[in-house]
Parts: sequence; C-alpha cells; structure tokens
Amino acid sequence: MNDEEHLISVRELVRQLKTNQGTPVHSSTIHRWRLKGVRGVRLSCVRVGGRWFTSQQRFQEFCRRLSPDRSDSSAPHSDLVSGRLADRKLEDSGW
Repeated sequence: MNDEEHLISVRELVRQLKTNQGTPVHSSTIHRWRLKGVRGVRLSCVRVGGRWFTSQQRFQEFCRRLSPDRSDSSAPHSDLVSGRLADRKLEDSGW
C-alpha cells in the first residue's frame, strides 16, 4: 500500500457494504475475500496491531478485477444468446 491510500478497517468496510437484500456483509465474508479470494482474486489487506485493514482503492481494484469487461464481445451473455440463435437456426433447418 502506498502513502496516499487511507487505511480502513475490515469493520469500517463492513459498515459501508450492503448485500442485495440491504443487510450488511458479514465480517467473515471480508476475511474470506482476504484469505481465499473469489475466482482467484484476493482482497489486499495489511495487519496493523492485530487488526486487518484495507483501503477504498484496494477494494475498488478487487471489485474491478471481478467485474466482467463490458467491452469484451465474448462475454458469457452474448455467447449464450449466440448459442440459442444457432440452435434455433439448426432446428428450423431440420437438424
């Protein structure tokens, strides 16, 4: 982490995040992101005085790496649509 990053505790990050249902994310979720990661991407954290900290920048980078690139034309959704169109054409042609 560089000098310009403002450290926030895992507890502070938990307070900022909400699930789809509007409930707070559990602190063990943050620790799981730190230890095991998600799809090979781990949340970068540091330990200071027995407590774990990250930064908004590191959390945003974690989210960015997990989000699909919208400019990529081979996104899973477009592949699924293309596959369905191909299946329909095959059925229409008697296959």
